[in-house]
Amino acid sequence: MKVEFGDTPNNWKLWNALVLKWINDPTSWPNDTNQLLGQMIGISPITKPVHQPSPKPVRITQDDDTAVRFLLPSVKAVQDGKSGLHGNNEAYPLLTFYDSAFANHARHGMQLNEMQDFASSRIGEYTILECQ
Repeated sequence: MKVEFGDTPNNWKLWNALVLKWINDPTSWPNDTNQLLGQMIGISPITKPVHQPSPKPVRITQDDDTAVRFLLPSVKAVQDGKSGLHGNNEAYPLLTFYDSAFANHARHGMQLNEMQDFASSRIGEYTILECQ
């Protein structure tokens, strides 16, 4: 399941604030998608509806520094992410908060194989950065 909200720098700041709250206060973790949506709406109207007709459990885990842990995306998440790539000399679909790191440089066009390679690199980066 994917949680989505409008891709704006302000929405990312709000989402990041919620994640930091969870990091610092595990008692605030939502138990299901209804609670998650309530928390997201509570910080700002940043959400699109969660794409589920009925509540689903929410699993949040916090690292305890006792083991090396890899957090891997699901096969479906990888497939869904790559299915949105077209590569017809279009810019890779990075989220808006990346713009600040690159001083708003123009995004250049990529072919499909370049986009797929870049997507795989981002999955690898995500996995290694989450490795503890």
